[in-house]
Amino acid sequence: MKALVIMIVRRLHKVHELLSVLAQDTSEMQTLHALLTENWRYPSRRTWEQRLKAIPDTLPAQIGCFGRVLVALIQPWAHCGRAAAIDSTVLRANGGVWHNKHREQGIVLSPFDGDASQHYTASKMFMSCFSFGPLGVIEGDALIARAEAKLLGRADKLIVLADSSKFETRGSMAVCPLSRVHTLITDDEAPEAVLDQVRQAGVNVIVVSAERADISFAA
Repeated sequence: MKALVIMIVRRLHKVHELLSVLAQDTSEMQTLHALLTENWRYPSRRTWEQRLKAIPDTLPAQIGCFGRVLVALIQPWAHCGRAAAIDSTVLRANGGVWHNKHREQGIVLSPFDGDASQHYTASKMFMSCFSFGPLGVIEGDALIARAEAKLLGRADKLIVLADSSKFETRGSMAVCPLSRVHTLITDDEAPEAVLDQVRQAGVNVIVVSAERADISFAA
């Protein structure tokens, strides 16, 4: 395990690379020599090759291998240990954020720019939001806001569907300003003062009541 830690820290992939580093005449390498010595004997090259032949070549695989050995060695949950995922649990991986709620909603969002969304195009994009108001479309989730912004760049017109509950001030992730919104569809309980501001920004506002279901969009 000591040799594996050295390989991970120094980004070494092969046994000969490890031996070359250990052969350096420095105080650091002398300390490692002492730590790697067993029963007053330092392992030979053949011994290292036999011990490390199962070590994978890539760094992520080496880290995974070390983690499995470490868990098996210390057994962190051996004595009534508990592990649980709750709604506020956040998993971070390579530039992205994935919440437990995404799994429950069946949502898989890419944190990267070069995903499949760049190959789509549309004349209209329909979307809801966390909140809507004079500042535009607001989301409360950074990853969802990023995904929506990428899709928005592939559409000509944005049509937002937001009921009256969406006009409360909340959220902190701005997806786009009102100038990017073509049409807003809401219900007849939406605050009229806010709707007036939205209209003044040039947004086509459609207010729908429970009895009205026939909606047409201007070209």
